[in-house]
Amino acid sequence: ARVRVRVRVGVRVRVRVSGHRVRDARDLLEREGGESGVVQISLAWDDYNDLDLHVFTPSGERIYFNNKISDCEGILDVDMNVRPVSNTPVENVVWKESAPLGTYKVGVHFYKHHRRRRTKKKCKFRLRVITHGKTKEYIGRMKYGQAMQMVTSFTLSELSKEY
Repeated sequence: ARVRVRVRVGVRVRVRVSGHRVRDARDLLEREGGESGVVQISLAWDDYNDLDLHVFTPSGERIYFNNKISDCEGILDVDMNVRPVSNTPVENVVWKESAPLGTYKVGVHFYKHHRRRRTKKKCKFRLRVITHGKTKEYIGRMKYGQAMQMVTSFTLSELSKEY
C-alpha cells in the first residue's frame, strides 16, 4: 500500500490507496449497517467514550448527532456510544449518490467520558475520508473537556470526480 504521512496541528495524516486500517473501518461500518457512497467520512476509536463526528457542508450546514440528515442529502447513519455499548465504536456520514461541490470541514468532539473498564479521559481516534474513491486517513488524540478539534477540510470540484 502506498502511504504518505505528514503532521498537521497534532493530527497525523496517512494517505492510503489500500491498507489494514481501511479494511478495519469497513468491517466496523459493515457491523453497524453503515452505508458507503461518493463521499464518506468515518470516525473510529477503541474505548467506551462518546466521540462525535461533525461535518460542515459547503452550504455551512452541520451534520452531527442533533442534525443527522442535511438539506444536501448527507446522512449521519451511524452514531455510537451515547450509552457506552461498544469499545470499538464508529460513526459515519455519507452522501450515497451525489454530494454538493464546495468545501467541507470535519471535526471531532469528545462529548462524554464514560467510566467503564480501561476507558480514560484521553482518547485516540481514526478518521477516514473517502471522496470519489480516494481515501485519506487521519489519526489523532483528544482529552475530555477539550473543544472540538477540526481535523481536516477538503474541496469537491468537478475535477475531483475524475479518477
